[in-house]
Amino acid sequence: MQKERITVTLSPELVARIDRLAELRDHSRSKMMEKLLDIAVEGEEETMEQLASPVLGPIVQSIMDHPRLLGALAKLIGDQLDPEEYAQWQESAPKIRRTRERLRDERGRRHDLRPEGA
Repeated sequence: MQKERITVTLSPELVARIDRLAELRDHSRSKMMEKLLDIAVEGEEETMEQLASPVLGPIVQSIMDHPRLLGALAKLIGDQLDPEEYAQWQESAPKIRRTRERLRDERGRRHDLRPEGA
């Protein structure tokens, strides 16, 4: 498979972490980044599919729209949200809503978020 060369700007700390993983795995930096990106993209595609789900999507959105509900759920499982996590959830709610709306618009055009052959 032919590969496309791209340019990416990363923090020195992240580059050092990637290099360390590459060394441990005996991969080049490029190969390690490709593996890490593949894992991240696959995870994000799964998240998008869940958000597009007519069952899971509304549940996730309800939790995002009501961070106190998230806090109550966390307590039920013996965990708690610190104020920073709580703020992150509140900040994420509108982004999740916009993503779900985009996915809902696409639902009629395409059922699988992954390109053919992937």
